[in-house]
Amino acid sequence: MLAALEVFDVVVMESSDSLFHQLQQAVSQSGLRIRLHRVSGEQELMAFLQQPKNGEGHRIRPALVVLEILPPHTAGLEFLKIRQERPEFRRIPVVVLSDNREADWVHRTYSLGVNSFIQKPADAPGYLELIQALNRYWFGVVKLPSRN
Repeated sequence: MLAALEVFDVVVMESSDSLFHQLQQAVSQSGLRIRLHRVSGEQELMAFLQQPKNGEGHRIRPALVVLEILPPHTAGLEFLKIRQERPEFRRIPVVVLSDNREADWVHRTYSLGVNSFIQKPADAPGYLELIQALNRYWFGVVKLPSRN
């Protein structure tokens, strides 16, 4: 169940401004307690997840990672391979957003440990619906492991 005042950190690996902007607008419109963090590639994502603790002994541990994977580009797939080998990363759910609906592509991402594969929305109302559904499912229905 959702903690009343908990803020959920979501890391989005996205190379173009358009998707991230759509997600930001949807979060803003929804009024949900989600804080988005943008990374532009796998190396930046790994650095984000391995960042040192701040002066108070804390680091941001995301509740969810969202990867935009657009074939034929395979950015994100290497992170999924590394994630399988790192217990501290396996605890973080990963959602793939993609334009691709090919069964082989969906199968490939799931075989690498993706928790959900979602078709990218076509418009702003679709992004709002997506954010609300992600929030409802990942932060309301699902019991996530501790982020500490």
